[in-house]
Amino acid sequence: MSLVYRYYDQAELERQLNARATVPDITPILARYASGSARMRARLPCRLAVSYGPSEPERLDIFPSATSELSPIFVFIHGGYWRLLDSADSCFMAEHLTQASACVVAVNYALAPFVTLAEITRQCRAAVAWVHGHAREFGGDPARIHVCGSSAGGHLAAMMLVPGWEPDFGAPNNLVAGATLLSGLYDLEPVRLGHPNEWLKLSTRCYDAFTAAAHAGARRPTRRLLRAE
Repeated sequence: MSLVYRYYDQAELERQLNARATVPDITPILARYASGSARMRARLPCRLAVSYGPSEPERLDIFPSATSELSPIFVFIHGGYWRLLDSADSCFMAEHLTQASACVVAVNYALAPFVTLAEITRQCRAAVAWVHGHAREFGGDPARIHVCGSSAGGHLAAMMLVPGWEPDFGAPNNLVAGATLLSGLYDLEPVRLGHPNEWLKLSTRCYDAFTAAAHAGARRPTRRLLRAE
């Protein structure tokens, strides 16, 4: 048996990377994302398809808080192995969070293989910088931005914590106050060695730059997101 990553041979690595195979049918799950998000857009005050960049995929869906005070901002970055889903599938949590006095922002970005992982990361950083710069326009507190993502979105949310990108967007250092990272792909080496690289096309240089785990501890969020009661 020839090992390609730690104690995995190629067949086992591919099995581990096959997220769809972990459930009998992923279609109903994706349908719930879409239908739940559609209900939020129909039910709640919102600003949809707000542009944060020059291309069509660079857009946000914004759900203001139910309170009139400046509110913490929950920025959600969707997953989908960097090649699937949309912000339209990603606001199903909005009602609970806006009722709890938070603004919700669902981020959209261009997908692989049409753009590189570097460009996807750049777009997410541009989105967070836009949110910071325009927060008060939708009742958000720019000092309390919390990023969240799942799967590939977990990786992208983690990349928002990597220092050094803020000067490119005219944003302050440490503008992210907190993060929730769900089931993210934080080490891209197995991704580079498996079938997801068919659409990501990661080079060794790209792997080094965008492996979030390699930057762990470089910067930690320091501000409190929610006020203490």
